[in-house]
Amino acid sequence: MKSLYKDKYFSILGDSISTFEGCSQPKDAAYYDRAKKMETGVLTPADTWWGIVLESLGGKLLVNNSWSGSTVCNHPAFEVPSYACSEERTSALSKEGITPSVIIVYMGTND
Repeated sequence: MKSLYKDKYFSILGDSISTFEGCSQPKDAAYYDRAKKMETGVLTPADTWWGIVLESLGGKLLVNNSWSGSTVCNHPAFEVPSYACSEERTSALSKEGITPSVIIVYMGTND
């Protein structure tokens, strides 16, 4: 299976558990910030669930569009369109004219 995805671009559309400081936006909403990295031992992107998947498949990260506090669907109280099915989130999975070969969606059951 690794050869099928080798060197293919992956984008992640996720919630808090998929965030990592320096890899996801907005930068101030990362679950794996400096303190959480030390507490959990998730110190590099390779230690995240998506880093392990990419490594095992031979893929490359294109975009990590994961937000702490995001939900699957819109809620009337939201001021920022952080919900996963928003146009802002779904249209931001490409980068610099490159589209991902694979998009992984990981939204928690509490979202």
